[in-house]
Amino acid sequence: MADTLTIDNADIDRLKHSGSRLPVGTSLEREEMLRLALMSSENRAASALSRSFPGGPSAFIQQMNLKARALHMTDTHFEDPTGLSPDNVSTARDVVKMANEASHYPMIGSFTTLTAYEQAIGSRTRFYHNTDPVVRWADWDVQLAKTGYTREAGRCIVVDVAMPVAR
Repeated sequence: MADTLTIDNADIDRLKHSGSRLPVGTSLEREEMLRLALMSSENRAASALSRSFPGGPSAFIQQMNLKARALHMTDTHFEDPTGLSPDNVSTARDVVKMANEASHYPMIGSFTTLTAYEQAIGSRTRFYHNTDPVVRWADWDVQLAKTGYTREAGRCIVVDVAMPVAR
């Protein structure tokens, strides 16, 4: 997680032309890239993470699809690591399976439920905010939360909440 990854031209979204607050040339540790990808849907960070995977983005995507099969996500197929491709498809049922698996990894839960995060990038500090309002609800014990949006899928959300123990 301490390896340094650098955003390069390959990480620019040329499909949807989404924005990013990570300029080309930004170098951050893998853990910071993962935090930004999960907490604030930073697509360039997700792309950089896939490029650093042994075998590069194609091997990363292949492993994503193999994991989906292993989780019996029969209606899911990934084409890119950012979630921006309209060829990425899934169902609500499959997303719940993925969220259930992700909930077993404390780091994923921690990163997806951060309400805000500050990251030094070059000589500036950037402020990131979680787009999921549920993570700010004090009376909910949110374990994992992820939002997403594409024109094709619309606004999406998955939330795992620990239920209070009945007394």
